[in-house]
Amino acid sequence: LEALLRFARPIASGLVKEFFTDGLWEAVPASWREPLEALPLRSLAELLSGRGSVDVPPGSPAWPLSLLAFVAACHAERLPGQLETATPASAVANGRCAEEALLDKQLRRAVNPKKMHEIVRLGALADRLGRAAGCDEMVDVGSGQGYLSRALAFEHSWTTVGVEAVSSNVVAARKIDDAVRPKLRSQLEARQPLAPLRHVAAWIPPGMSPSELRAIIAPGEQCVLCDEAEGEEAATPPSSPPPPPPPQPPQRSALLGLHTCGDLAATLLRLYDRAGPPLGCIINVGCCYMFLSEEGSDAPPAGPRQLAAGEWKVFEGRTTPLTPLDAPDEPATRKAAPGPAGGERGTGAAEPAPSDGMPEAPSPPLPPEPGFPLSAFLSSRGVRMGYHLRELACHSTVAYSQRLRQAGSLGEEGQGPLQVHCRRAVLEVLLRRRPEYSWLKRAKCGAVKNAASLPFCEYVR
Repeated sequence: LEALLRFARPIASGLVKEFFTDGLWEAVPASWREPLEALPLRSLAELLSGRGSVDVPPGSPAWPLSLLAFVAACHAERLPGQLETATPASAVANGRCAEEALLDKQLRRAVNPKKMHEIVRLGALADRLGRAAGCDEMVDVGSGQGYLSRALAFEHSWTTVGVEAVSSNVVAARKIDDAVRPKLRSQLEARQPLAPLRHVAAWIPPGMSPSELRAIIAPGEQCVLCDEAEGEEAATPPSSPPPPPPPQPPQRSALLGLHTCGDLAATLLRLYDRAGPPLGCIINVGCCYMFLSEEGSDAPPAGPRQLAAGEWKVFEGRTTPLTPLDAPDEPATRKAAPGPAGGERGTGAAEPAPSDGMPEAPSPPLPPEPGFPLSAFLSSRGVRMGYHLRELACHSTVAYSQRLRQAGSLGEEGQGPLQVHCRRAVLEVLLRRRPEYSWLKRAKCGAVKNAASLPFCEYVR
């Protein structure tokens, strides 16, 4: 894996448009170019999906052994699960999704089909795995407004603690609990009891110890952030029944994370590794790998985000703690110099090249333990991926393969959507020719509706 990453990095870390703007095609080994250029779109789709042999047109140049070895190594090292498109679930009568029949209507109020699918499937998986591991509690990290936590507690009878960094989400989760619990009690308790459910406002920082996590989720822990942020709204409504007596501390917890963004996924894995028997199993569905912190990473093409108190903001591949709901006055990027008209030049998302003579902005500190790589071996070997490779890891190869197949089946008419990168490349080249944009590189380009069908001048506007 290390050797493959080192070999492919000059190509894989580039953007599609850089094949046009920066001559990235010249970085591809010369013996590979002619065979790859001869492949039709359907064969490129097969090459990407890894389904058997690639249909090479008659008379095409022979593939060198190095290209064959590279393709085989890529498919050997890839993670499973993206090779086949899942069979779509049949819709129910009202046009939503099949999972609707598996979730009580009180638990799916204001839940879209995608979220419902995740709640049903992940809830069933967590139930099976938690019981097999001998757990007696579910800890749902990043629980939001508690939809998955609610399903675990009320559908699967798990004692559940939802841990959420945004206090307003915790307040909303408690209100939903109070609204649905009386209705569910009459509907579900005939076949199964409603298990205890608590929501705690807390942040899980990189480097948290298992004992610190246990202190957060311990029975009787109060939602201090909610009470401070929301005042009287956080109090239990007068009409609610009195709270049950505090439960006994659990002996073994299951750690659960759905859409653990960036470093949160790495933090949960480290917690599970270090906790020993008190954490019986972990179910983690990560997302937003580009927001993993990584030493020496390149800059993402995006501005700073507003996050909750103490959350680590990832920018330029590094992280920095934020004060509550405050973006920094000086984000970790360079401000564009004023243009001729007095405004700021560029898009605000582009990074000037180091050779432009502008001073580098100071780098914010990494968290105690960067999110990538988790492997001590890869870290010791200095293996790095960078923002764009981690962002690419968020995408499904199935979607790209389907796009290529569709374009290939439609002939010339189907290739328009594939040419959007060419338009972005031409736009960037034209901008670079202007002195005030000569530093422009990897500028973020907003999505343009029906871009492929617009005249180029209209696309630029």
